[in-house]
Amino acid sequence: MLYRSDILRSAGIDAEDIKTWDDYVSVGNNLKSSGRKLTSIPNLSEIYNVQLNQLGTDFFDEQGKIDVNGKKVMVANKFIYNILKNQINIDVSNSDYLQLFEKGSIVSLIATPETVLYLEKSHSNLSGKIEITRLPAFENGGNDTAYVDGTNFMISGSSKNKDYAVKFVKFVTGDVDAVYNQFNIYGLCSSNTAAYTYEKIHKKNKYVGDIDMYKWYINSAKLFSNIIYNENYNEVRDEVLRSLNDNIKSNKKIEDIMNDLQKSIEPKYK
Repeated sequence: MLYRSDILRSAGIDAEDIKTWDDYVSVGNNLKSSGRKLTSIPNLSEIYNVQLNQLGTDFFDEQGKIDVNGKKVMVANKFIYNILKNQINIDVSNSDYLQLFEKGSIVSLIATPETVLYLEKSHSNLSGKIEITRLPAFENGGNDTAYVDGTNFMISGSSKNKDYAVKFVKFVTGDVDAVYNQFNIYGLCSSNTAAYTYEKIHKKNKYVGDIDMYKWYINSAKLFSNIIYNENYNEVRDEVLRSLNDNIKSNKKIEDIMNDLQKSIEPKYK
């Protein structure tokens, strides 16, 4: 999470003290009177994916049975429900969130290394005004990491140039300058663990508080939830979000909304 630490400090808030999502929500409530919001997201699935990943769930139990109202899923469901109920100070729109972050209209961004590098190049005026921390967890000491997306390089066994392709992959994941450029230009962290000790990529980034950003993200990777996504994950996620959105204007409790959805979609995913 990236925070506008300068704005938070002026409000008497230390970004390092935001350990849980409850802490995060409280910061948003404190900022309401100033007209600022916690963050801006283009759609609810962006933050929903992060939270489900933190919780280590994908809507299906260990037997592969659909479970949209399970204990873990409901924690994330309630957070989304409260956003829709306007009880969490988050903007959900197609706004230019980077511009809002620069202006100080929002005070945080869920960020990848690519986000940081882009900000550094396009919004250099924010240098010294940004602090990077772990994501909030759902409880003190809980999982404060998440991964959303990744890139794989697959080579067909019948490829005419298979040997050359293998050599190329070994080069881009193993050559020190190649690994450095992937991170320094594109914000990509190599899966080749031998690359983690390359001194060149561990230079400190003054833009976000003079930290070793590569080491920060690599250490985060050690804590990722062990999750295997069901092939119907995206479809079910969209069903949940649609159901919450459709019922938000009623006085229906979230437990009832999810119970009704569970009953309606169970036959489809048997």
